[in-house]
Amino acid sequence: MEIRPAKPADAETLTVITRRSKAHWGYSPEQLEDWADELTISPAYIRQHTVFCGLLDENVVAYYSLHGPEGERCKLENLFVLPEYIGRGLGARLLEHATAQAATLQASILWLESDPHATGFYQKNGFVPVGQKPSSIPGRFLPVMERKVKANWKRKI
Repeated sequence: MEIRPAKPADAETLTVITRRSKAHWGYSPEQLEDWADELTISPAYIRQHTVFCGLLDENVVAYYSLHGPEGERCKLENLFVLPEYIGRGLGARLLEHATAQAATLQASILWLESDPHATGFYQKNGFVPVGQKPSSIPGRFLPVMERKVKANWKRKI
């Protein structure tokens, strides 16, 4: 997989990846519609954040975005892979790249608010739960997870 910085022209493709990936986890069409704004990546968002695309055969099939750093903390805001590519190691590869980018930004902690369906993936890749945040769905919480950033961090296999 090739990884390259996102361009504002990638916004529509990244929005499609976000929505298709979120739908993969069984959320209702009504819930996805309620989240439409949150699941939209704009050209301005790409210009204002650290965003990288994962490409296979020159096609964007995955991406991630970082916010910050704020102090020593950098937030992984998005990491999405098209459903037909889930389970092929692309997410882990992007996560390694994001960790290296966070180190470049001099962050010592990479943190995120995980979709409950993705918690196992993040734990497998070195994140630990540190709290929770209420979601927009009543009675549902998003795990808040983090891990230390080291310039030479690699996933344990």
